[in-house]
Amino acid sequence: MLRTLRALDLRKDLDGVARIAATCFRDELERRGTTIGATVRPLRTWLPLLCLAARFSKYVRDRMAGAVSIDDGRIASFVLMKPMGRETSQWYVGPVATDPACQRRGHGRAALEEAMALAKKRGAGFALLDVRDENVAGIALYESAGFSRYDSVALMRADAIAGDHEALALPVGCVLRTLRLSDWRTRYRVALAETPQAVLDRVPPHEREFRFPAWERLILALSARISRARIRRYAVLADSLPRAWGSVRAERNGRHSIALHVALDDAEQLAAPLLDLLLSHLGTGACRSIQTRVRATAGPLLNALSSRGFRIVERYERLGRVL
Repeated sequence: MLRTLRALDLRKDLDGVARIAATCFRDELERRGTTIGATVRPLRTWLPLLCLAARFSKYVRDRMAGAVSIDDGRIASFVLMKPMGRETSQWYVGPVATDPACQRRGHGRAALEEAMALAKKRGAGFALLDVRDENVAGIALYESAGFSRYDSVALMRADAIAGDHEALALPVGCVLRTLRLSDWRTRYRVALAETPQAVLDRVPPHEREFRFPAWERLILALSARISRARIRRYAVLADSLPRAWGSVRAERNGRHSIALHVALDDAEQLAAPLLDLLLSHLGTGACRSIQTRVRATAGPLLNALSSRGFRIVERYERLGRVL
């Protein structure tokens, strides 16, 4: 076996990466109601512009980072990764996949170690990733590579909005306002308030993870306009302090998504009213599915979502490694 390890080059590797991902993540993509083709087509369209931007911007270049293991001229395994924000030492790793025909030959471990070495050279000090809890072999691989579990995440989905409940109002004293993408401080403060202390002690969020420069906000706005997606963001304040925020993205294909972030001390009071507000922007006519990701230990959020028709479709273990 002739193995070669190198940094990912999307111009050369996109087809090989898509081929492996289509095979390895078929069931997961079906549960999410999408395909690799739906992800690759717009990426292929924008790839020349992204590659040009990467020549001048470290931020763009880092978000296209990864590593591949080559077996006799063919991609056998790939690892994608990106920084969690601007000028941050925390990097997110994934997806990670190996061609079924090349499994159990060390390609996945080799590509992962190459990716970690590349990330460290680019300034990463901590790497984190999510792996499905039933993927015992994957968890064992990551733990043997120095990763350890410190959190868990649940992917929840509803095929329709439950309409047999009365929409709840925010508690007295709470103020609702529109949240601008530029208002990173609100999102950062809520992140600190919603994260369990054990996770804060291990991997505290950093304010740099939440900042979006003006040019990136413009790109996100243009992307939403091109895809005809409607996005609404709201923050909830109590005594002038941010206690929760949420967003809803309504897609023209009827597959929508929401984000729900609530301070631990206020979750019992704010989770359901904020969720009702977000769902009110979707309606029921063209809705095919709604999905969201929440911490698997966030009881009030899970209860509010479950009572409105959401169910857990995937559970993930979150693992981290100091580089």
